[in-house]
Amino acid sequence: MKSMRRLVVGLLAATAMAGSAWAEDAAGKWIGTVKAPGQDLPIVLIISKATDGKLSATLESTAQAPGALIPVDMVASDGATLTFSIATLLAEYKGVWNAEAKSWIGELIQSDFPMKVTMTRAQVKPT
Repeated sequence: MKSMRRLVVGLLAATAMAGSAWAEDAAGKWIGTVKAPGQDLPIVLIISKATDGKLSATLESTAQAPGALIPVDMVASDGATLTFSIATLLAEYKGVWNAEAKSWIGELIQSDFPMKVTMTRAQVKPT
């Protein structure tokens, strides 16, 4: 009976560790395209992580306001989902991590209008 309990506890621990290995760290530079009516709008989301683990972010709409960084009011991620909101734009995003695509696949809702957005980590250029 003890050996069966150890086996079950070991399997549960292994499953928990494997699940976290698939989670994505949201910190970094992400690029995406908002599928707006009649046009595609490229965006760049830069997420920073403080030493205490708290996330902060800025967003740039490269087609509408190149170089202007919009502060993100709230950003959160548990590795499986990414959410952020920007009150000044009346915008909220929720994406789910897709390990195969290595992207956050989700929707940006702005003024109650949903638009598809897939966010992919920006490639770092070698120095």
